[in-house]
Amino acid sequence: MQQDGTLSRLLSGEYMPHGMCYGWEPSILWTSIISDLLIAASYFSIPFAILWFIKKKNIRSNRSIYVLFALFIFLCGLSHIFGIITIFKGLYGYQALVKFATAIVSFLTAIVVFYKLPLAMSIPSPAELEDVKKLADERRIYQSLSEFSPIGLMLVDKKFNIRLVNEKLCNLFEYSESELISQPVNILLDADLREIHVNFMRRYIHNPTDHYPMNMGRLVHGVTRSGKKIPLEINLSTRKFSGEIHIYVSIEDVTDKQQTHERLHQALARLERITDATEDGLWEWNIVKDDVWQSRQLLRKIGQSEDAAPNFKLWEQHIHPEHRDKTIKKIWQALDEKQNNLRLEYLGMSDSGEYEWFRSRGKVMYSEQGQPLLVAGSLMNIQDLKHKEVELLNKTNYLEKVLNRSINGLYVYNFELKNNTYINDEYVRITGYTLEDLKNIMDRNEFFDLFHPQEVDDVINHINSVMNSRDGNIYPMQYRFKHKDGHWIWCMSHDSVFSINSDGSAKEMLGTFIDISAIKESEILQNKLSKDFQNTFELAAVGVAHVSLTGQWIKVNEKVCEFLGYSKEEFLNSNFQSITYPEDLDIDLESVARLLGGVDDNYSLEKRFIHKSGKVIWAMLTVSLVRNENGEPEYFISVIEDIQKRKMIENEREKLNEDLKRSNEQLSRFAYSASHDMQEPLRKITSFSTSLLARLNKADLDEKSKFELQRISHSAKRMKDMIERLLELSRSAQTKLNCQQVNLKTLVEEVEDQLTVILAESNTKIIVNTTADIYCDRTALGAVLQNLIKNAVKYSQPERTPIIEVDYQAHDDHCSIIVKDNGMGFDNRFQNDIFEPFRRLVTQKEMDGSGMGLAICKQLIELHSGTISAHAQVGIGASFTIDLPYMQGKHDK
Repeated sequence: MQQDGTLSRLLSGEYMPHGMCYGWEPSILWTSIISDLLIAASYFSIPFAILWFIKKKNIRSNRSIYVLFALFIFLCGLSHIFGIITIFKGLYGYQALVKFATAIVSFLTAIVVFYKLPLAMSIPSPAELEDVKKLADERRIYQSLSEFSPIGLMLVDKKFNIRLVNEKLCNLFEYSESELISQPVNILLDADLREIHVNFMRRYIHNPTDHYPMNMGRLVHGVTRSGKKIPLEINLSTRKFSGEIHIYVSIEDVTDKQQTHERLHQALARLERITDATEDGLWEWNIVKDDVWQSRQLLRKIGQSEDAAPNFKLWEQHIHPEHRDKTIKKIWQALDEKQNNLRLEYLGMSDSGEYEWFRSRGKVMYSEQGQPLLVAGSLMNIQDLKHKEVELLNKTNYLEKVLNRSINGLYVYNFELKNNTYINDEYVRITGYTLEDLKNIMDRNEFFDLFHPQEVDDVINHINSVMNSRDGNIYPMQYRFKHKDGHWIWCMSHDSVFSINSDGSAKEMLGTFIDISAIKESEILQNKLSKDFQNTFELAAVGVAHVSLTGQWIKVNEKVCEFLGYSKEEFLNSNFQSITYPEDLDIDLESVARLLGGVDDNYSLEKRFIHKSGKVIWAMLTVSLVRNENGEPEYFISVIEDIQKRKMIENEREKLNEDLKRSNEQLSRFAYSASHDMQEPLRKITSFSTSLLARLNKADLDEKSKFELQRISHSAKRMKDMIERLLELSRSAQTKLNCQQVNLKTLVEEVEDQLTVILAESNTKIIVNTTADIYCDRTALGAVLQNLIKNAVKYSQPERTPIIEVDYQAHDDHCSIIVKDNGMGFDNRFQNDIFEPFRRLVTQKEMDGSGMGLAICKQLIELHSGTISAHAQVGIGASFTIDLPYMQGKHDK
């Protein structure tokens, strides 16, 4: 019972809380609470991570150690929770129980850890796993490569027993793989060499670097299974696996190599004999190793002893100082430009002790990457050849100067090569081609493409004629030749046989030629001009004639004959005076006299001719005088145009204009009279209806009667406005314009002044985006702008402040004035109808108006020879465009 009481007291929580120990000091209190909470949270999270890891990895063996670790860490966290609880309440008994449980679990965990420690130690580290994997990969690679190796391969352990062999080695020694595995390596060697070779291998294993013959290739004799001895080259390399040294051995049968070496030795001896026999010195330069080989003949030529050690500097020093730098530079330049052939000519010290001319030729070998590897070539003393070249060059230069000063192009054509082998400077100047150009064209098989397709066959026949000739005659020919820049030139050539072959056949042709393009072009131009003149003269749409100074017809075209009815023979037997209408002859003769006197260069007049049928025909006559080189008159050129129909149309138009003028005047008088006469009755109707309405308003008049009287008065006023606008339209058609330069911005400001009241009442804003000057009648254009601005205010939207913009645009032949507003707009289907008189898009009830404003605007703009157009969107606004010409004369209609 006492024990139960003690346990009950331990679990009762009657002890003093831990917080009282530090007097509930907040800094200590909260530091402890927060620290225990963070530690507990960390401890609680780790067990869940361990359990999640077991589940995800599906760990089945040794799960107990994971569970113990999770439980141990969880109880540690629970201890810290009780550390927080005991701060506020003295539950030390429960805390002791948790600590006891933690101690038990931690002790068990420690026992299990030590028990499982050998198992954990057996788990390989990542580095060890990587080494194992690498070893396995290397073995697989070795086995794969060894099977395809062209030489024998084997792997030997430190006891010199064979562990692995490839098929090539088995075939070489006539053993199977199973017969060689685990056998000592000496089984493959000659009995006399076995002990020595083993010693070499043993010393090599202990210190591979000091025994390089073993890893650089050692020649020994091996023995096959059948006892046959074969020369071998053996190479060794060591590698340590799992702490044990293994030896890689490569074995190659060098029987063929020895035979090749013997043949090579014989070939080198033969080459040495040949190089000694030749007069040219031979050399080879290994650029990569900077190694030079020079034949004994070459050393003798450059003044050195045959025993001198070949090197690049030895050859370089033999070059004359003035030639040395540029010669060396030329070598490196050729190598930089990847040239395959090297050719040098320079002055160098010879075996005579004097500087003489040398020529060195070489062939360059490059790597796949384009790097120079090796140059091999020969060296020749060309001193005698240079003397001959200079002598020949002097003669050639003399001849070249003579030929190049020729005014003819010269060439030598080889019949076999079918190309020119020589051309002079004049040939190049005329054709644009150099000899190299012609060679390249010949290489492309395009030499005869240089001749015009129409003359190629003739050129080939001409060449064959010269080639087959035996008389030494000169053969001329004209042909077209394509210049280098692509145009054709006419050539006149003279060709003959220049040299012959040993069998007497022609070998080369010598030719001279000149450029006759100018002559040919002149001929072509003359023919063309003659043809063009004849076509122009005969096919002209008007009559053309040549007339002598006395008036005699010299030449006439078909149009003149067709127009006047005479034949060409009849014209040539008469003069122009005989068929000219008598009343027009004097003015025609006066004009002719002014031409002959030099007063005028030509004249034009409308005159009448007498047709062969006797009728009188109107014509437009234009006459020019042709003078000779001395300025003396030769003959007249007359152009006769039929204007009979035009004259009839002009007469008819004049009559119609007169009738139209009379009709317009009568219409204007009628409109003015009618509008004037109708205004008097309308004034009386308006006056009496207004007076009657005023008197009846005092009486008890019913609403219907009052409405009807108001309608009579309103209609009379509207009728009066329409008559006034009609009268205004009639007057606008008779307006005489006074056009001048007017500033558009100033003109709009004047209109604003006139409309001050309505603009202020509507709060309208006018924006002018130009200061340009225009050519117009100030009053007329001002009236147009005033009408457009009033309409914009009138048709503005109540909820929107009216904004009117005036813009200006310049074009090539006219200018544009654009008046744009943000009002009600209209349907674009009616953009042409609104300019018609009395045409309105709203009813009188919706908006007062006569429908005459835009019609008057159109009338005034047309008086300026301009146009007015409109474009709008409903609810967005309208835009009116006025197009006016820049300058115009007096506008009277």
